Amino acid sequence: MKKQKYTISFYSFTSCEGCMMNVLLWLAQNYKFFRENFVINHMKLLMADSPTKYGEDIAVVEGAVSSKKQLSEIKEIRKNAKILVAIGSCAITGAPSNNRNFLDDEEIRYYVKKFKQLEKVVSIKEVVNVDYELMGCPISVESFNTLIKQIIEKGI
Repeated sequence: MKKQKYTISFYSFTSCEGCMMNVLLWLAQNYKFFRENFVINHMKLLMADSPTKYGEDIAVVEGAVSSKKQLSEIKEIRKNAKILVAIGSCAITGAPSNNRNFLDDEEIRYYVKKFKQLEKVVSIKEVVNVDYELMGCPISVESFNTLIKQIIEKGI
């Protein structure tokens, strides 16, 4: 009998993408395990030209929400993912991506309006329900590996 593979997507919002770099490192270090258990549904860093397809078993999200487009997208991801995993400080606390929230500066307000940003940068968990959190800036490869294996063992 063929083993069931889970669909997994990786999304990145407002961040330095350090967590995604460590996810790529995890993929490289755990390639056999990954291929035996997962099929990538979406990952911009690997599949830049592919359209976003929602509806995965596991959605892994890094970064804070800073625009109306991101706000809409995280709600769509949550609606369609069985499990949502927030990785990194930006996704969980909003910081350090939310530093502009604490500045009262006319120039910042100008660019927030010009680029249609939200008035305040918020964490993912301020917007949608998160099933798992993995703190770090960036996350460690080892902790990501442990979390993914726990999710599989628990079942989806």
